Amino acid sequence: MLRPHISLRLMRADELVDDPSPDACVEVTLSPSAPRPAGDPDAVAFAEPLRITPADLLRLHMESDLALGEIRAEAQRADIAWQRHLGRWYDEGRAAVEAGEPEVTLLLASSSDPGGRECKSNGSVSYPVVAQRESGCIR
Repeated sequence: MLRPHISLRLMRADELVDDPSPDACVEVTLSPSAPRPAGDPDAVAFAEPLRITPADLLRLHMESDLALGEIRAEAQRADIAWQRHLGRWYDEGRAAVEAGEPEVTLLLASSSDPGGRECKSNGSVSYPVVAQRESGCIR
């Protein structure tokens, strides 16, 4: 992510002698951030310097801190909610796997294999263990 660079310059008194707004003595300049013109790949667009008063600069700083703080807090709330949702989903999935019956497509429904060997059972439903398969019962 590109971060725009901002430079501040307090203008000298001689620059403000004949100025119609001498209170706006702080010059704010942004580094090149505009996209390059399509015709010239080497051209760089610079934003015009903006002049503001020191009080406006302080207000801008305070308001941007408040806005960024609200954004951070909202992002943290969203992350916490997502982690909780993910935890519930994980717990529900684990409980379903532990309590659920085995899938018919993966496991055989018989309680013993044709060779007379027993398969694993969870009490009510017998199912073969997924490992090596030998004559109907997977071992």
